[in-house]
Amino acid sequence: MKLLLILNTPPPYQGTTIMNQFLLDALQEKHIEYTHLRIDSSKELKTLGKFDFNKLRSAFNILIGIYANRKDYQMAYLVMSVEGFAFYRHSIFILLLLLLKKKYILHLRGLGFRNKKGPGKILTSFIFKRSYLIQHSIYNSFDIAMFGNKKVFYVPNGWQDYYKQFRKEVESRIAKTTKDVNIVFLSNLIADKGLFTVAESMLNISLDPLFKGASIKWNFVGNWESESVKKSFFDYINANKLYNYIGHIGPLYNDEKYLFLAGMDILTFPTFYKHETWGNVILEAMMFKIPVIATRYVAIPEMVKDNETGFLINREDPVALADRVKVLIKDRERGKRMGEAGRRLYLQHFQLDTFKKNIIEVLQTVNR
Repeated sequence: MKLLLILNTPPPYQGTTIMNQFLLDALQEKHIEYTHLRIDSSKELKTLGKFDFNKLRSAFNILIGIYANRKDYQMAYLVMSVEGFAFYRHSIFILLLLLLKKKYILHLRGLGFRNKKGPGKILTSFIFKRSYLIQHSIYNSFDIAMFGNKKVFYVPNGWQDYYKQFRKEVESRIAKTTKDVNIVFLSNLIADKGLFTVAESMLNISLDPLFKGASIKWNFVGNWESESVKKSFFDYINANKLYNYIGHIGPLYNDEKYLFLAGMDILTFPTFYKHETWGNVILEAMMFKIPVIATRYVAIPEMVKDNETGFLINREDPVALADRVKVLIKDRERGKRMGEAGRRLYLQHFQLDTFKKNIIEVLQTVNR
């Protein structure tokens, strides 16, 4: 099997680029030959999805690479973009692969194909009918149900297990007898990831007489979507006098992030982001035995089993989020049981080695 990979790798550090790097690692571990054409994509969160001339130059270079390396690969793998310039850029890559009579696999790590109209819908239908597709979960199949395809494979993400490295911190948190509670929102600080749903739930709990004086800290780990979102968030915090409930705000990386996460009691992830398909942050919490409160949205129910590994709520429902947080604050043992169940589910289905095994099997199946 000889592969052509057309994908971007970190930076920026976001779910898609990190998973792309995991794929490269898996191919190297299996000594599978590949040619990697790296897409010149956004280096910062604020420029994601926006056109610039570097991206145009990169697209031309990749077209040249697809043709120049045509004798060196049998099959191509792309992470297909959903919107804007990136969608049409990838479409042109695929059309060239079709002209060269190459098999190709499209990994769909974003949502929105069902909303295509006009030329975009026609192009998507033409490409998908000739494609092997990968989605994270059957929960996301609604997004492509209107299109035909050769075959769809479902490959859940996996994540490297850092539990042993931070076991002392995790077990110390679980065993603590103090009443302080640390809650974390771990994501880029994007409004549609549920940032303000969390902020409103903070206000709800702060106004509840039963929780007056409770030692609760809400932490927000990630980069800001924009200066305007940052301003709106702090305006809300200050207007409602919530600053005493705020802990860490801002990005953390690598071991620093995991050391911090190991000390968290609850993860809140009430996302309704339009391109959300999975949520790796949930896996990071599960490996550290942290109960998760998240939206009943896309593939999240595959990880968060309601009332077992955490709670599922409807989107943009700060009252429900606050209620579930209150349950876990009042019943610490329930939170511990959920955390243990989450770790078991992670070990069974979502370890990094499991992802690598599954993705390699898909590549080998299509290559036959």
